[in-house]
Amino acid sequence: MMEMGKEKIETWKQKWKRMVRKNVNFHFQCFLWVTVGMYVLFFTSNLWMPEPGKLVKPTPLYQKVACGEYDLYLTQCAYSEQDQVLQIVLEKENKGVEDQKFLYEILERTGRKLEYQIAYEDPAYVVIRISEMMKNWKELSLHVDIEGGDVTAKFYMNVKEIQKVASLPELSEREYPMLRLQLQIGYDMAQIDAKNEEIEQLKQENEKMQERIEDLQTDTYPTEAEAENAQGIIDRAENQIQSNEDTIRKREEEIAGLETRSVNIEEQIQEMRQKEGAS
Repeated sequence: MMEMGKEKIETWKQKWKRMVRKNVNFHFQCFLWVTVGMYVLFFTSNLWMPEPGKLVKPTPLYQKVACGEYDLYLTQCAYSEQDQVLQIVLEKENKGVEDQKFLYEILERTGRKLEYQIAYEDPAYVVIRISEMMKNWKELSLHVDIEGGDVTAKFYMNVKEIQKVASLPELSEREYPMLRLQLQIGYDMAQIDAKNEEIEQLKQENEKMQERIEDLQTDTYPTEAEAENAQGIIDRAENQIQSNEDTIRKREEEIAGLETRSVNIEEQIQEMRQKEGAS
């Protein structure tokens, strides 16, 4: 049996050697197939190309991000695939006395630094544009530093959740302040929506507590202790209802103030447009 096994092995080796001798390109073909296989593995494996669901979580608009003596707010992060332009707008709120110089750096997911242009900047507002954006980009991070500072503010964005617009034309020096005002209206609208949502939740909570109060008031209690306990629940619920109503009135006043400010800002924009047209 062992001799038969050896004969089969020798026969297999002989066939392999004959196949190699007949095909002079055999080694090159092996190399080619291995290379193609490696490329297929590289471009189809999630180890090398993470799924879109694993992209970095974007920084929400209007969320405060501290940077030294400044609070920074992302008020726009928009991308036009047609123009191959990405635009980032930041509000800079200075809590100190003197204005500071800011340094910016934009990195893609591989760590490569991207070229950018400061389209407009003043002490409280900056517009950053990235031109010739590669169409296959996945995520970016904007790093903001104060010159001489030791704190870096970071803002994240990804292609899946960024605001997509048809076009992002470059504006004039006079038009960028108008853009800022328009974005402030957007911020006010977001605040109004959030406050209206809170009001609706408080109203629903009050309705449920009022129903609970009515149930407790109509129930009968065998003992005085049970009746006192029910009355305690009623008192606490009524106090909470009153507190919620106070909060609702406060939020409604805040909404009215935001709506008035938005109207005033819109009037400012119209005045600026008229001056722009007259000049």
